[in-house]
Parts: sequence; C-alpha cells; structure tokens
Amino acid sequence: MNVDAGPVVARLRAAGCVFAEDEAALLLEAAADEAALDSLVARRVEGLPLEHLLGWAEFGGLRIDVAPGVFVPRRRTEALVHEAVALLGSPTASPPSLPPAMPDRSGPAVRVGTPGPRMPIVVDLCCGAGAIGAAVASTLRSLHTGSSSTPGPSTPGPSTPGPSTPGPSTPGPATPGPAVPGAAVPGAAVPELAGPEPAVPGAAVPELAVPELAAPGSVGPESAVPGAAVSGWAGPESAGPGGVPIELHAAEIDPAAVACARRNLAPFRGHVYEGDLDAPLPAELRGRVSVLVANVPYVPTDAIATMPPEARDHEPRVALDGGADGLDVARRVAAAAPGWLAPGGSLLIETGREQSAVLAGVFTAHGLRARVVEDDDLGSTVVIGTRPGPLPPPHSG
Repeated sequence: MNVDAGPVVARLRAAGCVFAEDEAALLLEAAADEAALDSLVARRVEGLPLEHLLGWAEFGGLRIDVAPGVFVPRRRTEALVHEAVALLGSPTASPPSLPPAMPDRSGPAVRVGTPGPRMPIVVDLCCGAGAIGAAVASTLRSLHTGSSSTPGPSTPGPSTPGPSTPGPSTPGPATPGPAVPGAAVPGAAVPELAGPEPAVPGAAVPELAVPELAAPGSVGPESAVPGAAVSGWAGPESAGPGGVPIELHAAEIDPAAVACARRNLAPFRGHVYEGDLDAPLPAELRGRVSVLVANVPYVPTDAIATMPPEARDHEPRVALDGGADGLDVARRVAAAAPGWLAPGGSLLIETGREQSAVLAGVFTAHGLRARVVEDDDLGSTVVIGTRPGPLPPPHSG
C-alpha cells in the first residue's frame, strides 16, 4: 500500500503520541488498505494500546501474540528473563528426576521427560501472554544450540531503535494524552506507566541475542536448530522436543491471556494451565522446579486511578492491582513457592524498588535466601529467593 505517512504521523502526534513516526510505520505495515489504516489510526488516537491494534508486542527479541484486553508485556520485565537465564545457565541447574508423562490440561497427556540428562523445570506464574516463558526458552535454545536465529520466515516490519531507559517502577500520575509504546528518539522521554511501561515493538534486545519468531503461532518446535552445547548442558541430546533445554509450564487466570500464551509457548512445547496462581499446576512438579518466575501485579490499589488510561482502561484489573501496598499477590506466591522449588531452586518476582525490601523480608520469612537485583538500564527491580540446598547434578544415564 503506497500511502503518504505524513498525515498519519500528524494525527498521532496531535493525539500526544511521542513516537508518532515509529507508530505510523507499524500501523502502515499492519493495514491491508487505506480504510483499515484509517480505522487503526482512529482507534490509536482514541487511546487503544498500540500492541492490541497490531496484535503483537516486542519482548526479548520475539513478537508476542497479544489479543485485545490482554496485559501487554513490558520491556522492564526482560530483567526477569536475564536473571532466570543466568540461574539456568549454571552447570548444576538440573532438577530431580522427571515423571514419565504428565497431563497437559489444555489437551491429552503429553510426554514431558526424555531419557538421559534431565532438563530443568521452569514455571511462569501470572504468565499473561506467556512472554517471559517464551523469552527464557528462546534464549536458552539459542545458547544450547549455538544458534542466533531460527529457520523460517523472518518477522516482518520496520526496525526501530530500542526504548530509552524507563524511570523507576513507582506508581505516579498519568502522562497527559495516550501513553505511547514505541522506540526512543533522541531527546524524547518515554512516558511512564504507573507500574511497568508498555512493551515496545521493534528490534531484538541485543543482550539476549535470541532467535526471532515469525507471526505468533506460525513457527513450530520442528524449527529448532541443532548445534553445539554450552557449559552447563549435556549436549543437544539433552534438549527436549524442539531443541528447548527446559521443561516449561505456565499458569494464568485470564482466559484470553491463556489463549495467547498457548500460541506463544507452542514453539517451545510449553504447557499452559488456566487458574489462580499455582492452583492449576500438576502436583507432580512439587519439589522439582528449578526456576519459578512470576510477574505479579504490584501496583497499589489506590494508584490504579493514576495510571494512564491506556493501561487502566484496556488491560485486566487482575493484572495490575496488587492490593493495598501492591504486594498481596507477591505474598501468596512467596508462601506457595517453597513447596514447588527443588533444593537450590529459585523464585523470581518483579516489584517496585520501594517495595523490594519488604518483599525480600517476606521471602526470608518463608525460608528462602533473598537478594534484590536492580537493573538500572531497564528500570527494573527483581527479588530472588533461593530454597537452601544445591540442585542435584545432571543425571548421567
């Protein structure tokens, strides 16, 4: 479609979109014709999240399928991916033995164990669209196979600069006009949501060096590339189906998000369960999880009203509201986690910087060794709690 982007940029800029040029390019790419483009621009001007209009959000170098009304993954949450990968990259990151089979509650029983070296088990609670699990699996597959790309069609779309560094994740007043996800431009400040900022469609995050998916759901596990192993893994033969060297499970309470997560995690043979926190997880996972990651809601209830309407009006309340001090859901996860973690396994929760000391104390009260990690580049704070005792070494036969 040969359309002058100028008028589109002008409409977006007049509506308060800071990154109007980048958004215009993405909307032009997404529109089938001029009528569709006009509709997309009109809805964006009304304040609908860009990701909901496009049908995807960029996260960890992947295009994550995001349906209207589903929580949009934030770039700062990539810090959880970094920390999970660092833990799973350890030579001792292998849990106890796997059962021969486990039912996937989205369908028939599936084989989850493979003979020989055992794979670490990763659980993503409050998984939303499955962005964290997908990015962790994709990153580890890239490291495991020595591959920086995945066969298949590349993701279409204009390349955009990475986002500028967001501010601290503290609830604050809404930014005038629509809160705008987009790539940074020199001299421009990214408007900050109360809590995590919107995800930014665009180029892959360099430090993750992960393969990029095609349109959500179009790349299957058969597209994994065999290759050399890295330290900590027993070799390509230790990977699961699709070359993914972890066993991935995710749980989410929002049915629309569950549907997205099942599409996003299909290339990694992920098992997605619908229900409240850990309630739907298979009991067979108890005491065997290497990494339990949770992007829980942590915006205090009274601060929800100050969030930009883009988040407040178009994302599920259950994905934003963390209770009076923002830590209600985090406390529940911290209380449940020790029963799921293997000795030496870790719980990772994103939170606000001002909440981290309290949450670390909650971890300690539940018998976890707590530490706080701050990523100034992403404006992110992660609390990590480790169950005492080393993870068992990989099984040798």
